[in-house]
Amino acid sequence: MTDYDPRLVDLYDIDNPDGPDHDFYRALADRCAAPTILDLGCGTGMLTVSLAREGRRVVRIDPSPTMLASRAAARARSAWSGSKETVRRHRETRSISP
Repeated sequence: MTDYDPRLVDLYDIDNPDGPDHDFYRALADRCAAPTILDLGCGTGMLTVSLAREGRRVVRIDPSPTMLASRAAARARSAWSGSKETVRRHRETRSISP
């Protein structure tokens, strides 16, 4: 996979804002009392951070190192409170081992 141009990454959260889809996933995670959530294709981590709750582990994976290292991702990590976050960086999603 070719990585994203950092200028496009800066626009990612504008084009993919928090909305009804995020509401759905947060409600589902709460209903299931999920202790661990895997956010595959997390982008900058906006949804990942909103899924965080005390006692819940959220793992974010994205094939783009630029997405994971973006300013938006850094802001999301700084907003993190009360939960642990594991960041895994993979250039190719298919390289994730079981």
